[in-house]
Amino acid sequence: MLPTRMSSRYRKDAGAMRDRILTAARAVVAERGAAVTLADIARRAETTTVTIHRHFGDRAGLLAAIGQESDAPGTRDRIIAAAARLFAANGVAGTTMERIAEDAGVSPPTLYWHFRGKDDITRALIGTFEAKIEGVIGRMASAPGAPGAWFGTFFRNAIATQLENVDLVRVMMTEVATKPDLADLVCRKIVLPNWSTLARAIDSQVAEGRFRPGPAMARVVALLGMVTYYSLVRRIFGDRIDLPPPNEVADEFQRMFLEGVTDGDRNR
Repeated sequence: MLPTRMSSRYRKDAGAMRDRILTAARAVVAERGAAVTLADIARRAETTTVTIHRHFGDRAGLLAAIGQESDAPGTRDRIIAAAARLFAANGVAGTTMERIAEDAGVSPPTLYWHFRGKDDITRALIGTFEAKIEGVIGRMASAPGAPGAWFGTFFRNAIATQLENVDLVRVMMTEVATKPDLADLVCRKIVLPNWSTLARAIDSQVAEGRFRPGPAMARVVALLGMVTYYSLVRRIFGDRIDLPPPNEVADEFQRMFLEGVTDGDRNR
């Protein structure tokens, strides 16, 4: 019976120590972010790093234990969406990590499990928009047929994508204007590849005689400028200005653009 009682007590003590370490880890990560060390957590838990290793293996194991909900489906996307809303409303500087966690419905340790700080989240926002806009432009540029069909598809899909992600667009525009490193990232990841794809698609229409010769990049700016400005105006002033619906605007943008680069109806 004695070994059994000792075993039971040992398990109880081990469970209490594990809980104490987890409580300390959650508190320290919430205060300092995921850059904390095991020594930081050991001091808060009033134990040793050896004890932490015995219970959790290593730092990654401990972080995994305190961020269990981090593996739930959609957690990362939920954090990104919350950050986009808050950044667009308050700016990055005016938003705290704690507020992002609250808005996303996650604990601070879970937030720091995914992102070390607001710069990490901003880069994730850029990556999210990169994937979405690449999908729109890539499908349009690879579609066969006369330009009327695929430019119409482009305008409709691009407007829909920007309206769905207008907070991302606003954050990127404001942050890029003041942070050269983010400007470099956006230029490298979004601007250059996608603008080049559109420019090649336009040049191919010129080579086939459908478009008049002209500077492709200027035409790319015209395309994207119409889409972005309409999306931002609709988001900011939509309740104050009687704007046409997106599909109607897309059709008008298509007509205006094609009339500008073709010889009338012949090439549409």
